[in-house]
Amino acid sequence: PKDGFWWDSQLRVTTPFQGGIHYLEYFAHALAEFDACKITRGGLYLDAGHDKMMQGFAKAFRTLPEQKFETVSATTDPVTVRTLVVKGKRYLYMVNREYYPVKVSINFNHTPSQFMDLATSQKLDASQKWEVTLGSYELRSLGMMPETKIVNFTSIVPTEIVSELTQKEEAAATAANTLKSKKVELPVGMEKLLANINTALKEGRYA
Repeated sequence: PKDGFWWDSQLRVTTPFQGGIHYLEYFAHALAEFDACKITRGGLYLDAGHDKMMQGFAKAFRTLPEQKFETVSATTDPVTVRTLVVKGKRYLYMVNREYYPVKVSINFNHTPSQFMDLATSQKLDASQKWEVTLGSYELRSLGMMPETKIVNFTSIVPTEIVSELTQKEEAAATAANTLKSKKVELPVGMEKLLANINTALKEGRYA
């Protein structure tokens, strides 16, 4: 029976998207957090408004084997680096889950051979310590000979971003303390949330 919810015209049915480059955040998060082998997004209809934005991410993503990768280090925040050897070739991908550029430095056990960007098939200038800057929510997929191993990597977040996040954390903590001094009861879980934010900042987990 009619319930009065649906309109005669379904043109009012729309999907909310994050604005600008932030549209890609869900894609970057899915890969960084879960090493996703398949990513889907949609609803009542196909999204035809972000195809150009998705192309760069999709081109890099589709070059990767549909298998679970090995995470290079204990940290996946704000950049995740993973690798896998398949059919005599080492694959490596790195993804920035944040909205600001992050400089990444990867240390290999030796200078990679047949080092290339898989999305563009472009041969890259190889070195034992290789550096690159990942843009907002950017994914890079690389290929090389399997003998090359990733020793470790570091990621450098812009100082202005660290400063901004630190100021926001301090402001939130100050506001909470002000409320407590006035005998205002904080929402359940708020103190734990503030403690977790403080810990994340100290550990450099800015995402």
